Amino acid sequence: MTYEQFVINYKENLIYKGQLRDGQALMNYLYSIWAKEYDRICYQTPYTKPDIDCFYNDKFIDNTLEHLKEVWCNYPN
Repeated sequence: MTYEQFVINYKENLIYKGQLRDGQALMNYLYSIWAKEYDRICYQTPYTKPDIDCFYNDKFIDNTLEHLKEVWCNYPN
């Protein structure tokens, strides 16, 4: 899966309007396809970037997506 496919799948299929916040839906989807990166983001290990975990704060969605774009070359295809 490419980063672009990931974003399309998230935006078109995985935002559960009224059931989950968008950031929570994004992180749940990330966990389902790339649990290691989810853990790195949530636990900031080895990352030291602030504000890339949008699970609890939708204001960080753009930061999360930008981070994922940067690291997607490591996605285990």
